[in-house]
Amino acid sequence: MTNLFDTFAAVAATFATRPAVVVCGRAAADTIAYGELRNLAERTAGLLASAGARHGTRCAILADNDARWLAAYLGILRLGAVAVPLDTAYR
Repeated sequence: MTNLFDTFAAVAATFATRPAVVVCGRAAADTIAYGELRNLAERTAGLLASAGARHGTRCAILADNDARWLAAYLGILRLGAVAVPLDTAYR
């Protein structure tokens, strides 16, 4: 069965050098290509797996809304784990 990560990985393989995410900062925009985003997601999945995460594990994401957040989300999905986004603005 194809899941969201599998679909993303297929797109990343086809359009590896095209922009996937553009994060606008105060001074400039930071562009992350599909291939780079996939590599970040794979690295995140590897780090989580080495920490004991596996299919069904709940993984919290507490980060600013940027490309790294998306890489963490995709890395969690890569493992078949469950992403639990937390709001950084919540007090």
